[in-house]
Amino acid sequence: MPFSVTVMNRVAYILIEYEGRLTRDELEGGQLCTAEQLKAYGSGKLLIDFAAMRGRGSSEDIYFFAESFKAVPPRVKIGLIVPKKQQWCAEFLERLASNRDLHLAVFVCHEAARNWLLEDTRAD
Repeated sequence: MPFSVTVMNRVAYILIEYEGRLTRDELEGGQLCTAEQLKAYGSGKLLIDFAAMRGRGSSEDIYFFAESFKAVPPRVKIGLIVPKKQQWCAEFLERLASNRDLHLAVFVCHEAARNWLLEDTRAD
């Protein structure tokens, strides 16, 4: 399977990891699965990891991915990890997400993205 969806830390956030080369159908499948998990667990935080993907990154692919924000409920906080060579799309994706009432930040490091995503979560 080219993607996996995992509920992390007792629903503190949902992690979706993509790897390899994906078709648009596979990318759409991952987006639908993620939207279902967000709804099922009532989670408001999502970490999407594209760091291990290959063969994506054209402007058309980035726009197609950004269109998937329509399936994400409003007010979801999203950390997006991209390969360093695709960091150029960060500002565009962050602005588009903001226009859709989503709080998204783009990172090239998994740890930095996770820390940002959980920074407002209280430790019990």
